[in-house]
Amino acid sequence: MCRHLSVLFLLVAAATVHGGRKKAEASGSDDLSSRNLTLRRSRASVRNITRHCRNPPQKRYELLRDFVHYMKGHADLRDLRWVLASGTLLGAMREHGFIQHDDDLDIYMPGRDLFQLYDHIQKRSSGSSPHDLPNSSSGFLLHGVLEALKPNTCCGFGYRLQHHKDECAYMDLLALSEEDKPFNDDPPPEGQKVWAIPQDTGVGRPDAMMLQRADWKETDSGEWKWSRGNAHSLFPQEYILEKELFPQQQIQMYDMTVNIPKQPKAILERIYGTGCWKHDASGDDLTAEMLKPAQVKIDGDGTSTQGEEGDLE
Repeated sequence: MCRHLSVLFLLVAAATVHGGRKKAEASGSDDLSSRNLTLRRSRASVRNITRHCRNPPQKRYELLRDFVHYMKGHADLRDLRWVLASGTLLGAMREHGFIQHDDDLDIYMPGRDLFQLYDHIQKRSSGSSPHDLPNSSSGFLLHGVLEALKPNTCCGFGYRLQHHKDECAYMDLLALSEEDKPFNDDPPPEGQKVWAIPQDTGVGRPDAMMLQRADWKETDSGEWKWSRGNAHSLFPQEYILEKELFPQQQIQMYDMTVNIPKQPKAILERIYGTGCWKHDASGDDLTAEMLKPAQVKIDGDGTSTQGEEGDLE
């Protein structure tokens, strides 16, 4: 997202999503599909307006590759939970790679795990101030192209890692809070908690999520819960039932083994609607050509590889 975007625009966008959802609920038999089409279009509009340059598939591949290597390469990070999220997850499941014309790279992490990763990065940066990480003007080089940003740079929804050679190519780590009910008007699920993104309108602001550790509280289960409400959550429909997220599973994506939720299909259809397997964000039909994964060059042989399908829930 463009770092100079005003919070006002985001709040208006949030109101548009909420209003669109309410209108759809009153419309009759097509309420679910209308609601999710409104959500997808608003999500796409926010992404398009706020991005100041492209995040091409090759650089997203390099970012994800080095993130996977980094998480596996450090003993204190190997047990941290992370899974592909949003459009990245949809591409992995539908195209078995990145969506051709997407420019997003999203990861879900429970708040507890995300702050453990952040603490690891702070330790690696030799005790530097959170506002003065070394190695670049914006962050700290972790591994390969993977660079950690200063926490006050972004974001209200969690944290951000970027490509060391291109600030337009970045990975958003979306913080998940364990909640009793979703951050919208949906009824609480019987007998289980939900995971939800507590706030996500912050770009370049002083209350960016990684500076708000004090607003997270530990629950009886040992997970972390956001304690300051959800008034600014831009995508309240993006929540995950407790049974849908863990234990995570793994699939092959290009030449990488990546983590995905236990029940990705249920999560994606809640966010994008049941038609997301055949339609794009505007509701138009996807052709066979469009459903091919974005092509990337794999280190070593210079070829591109399509991920494999698995037997998933």
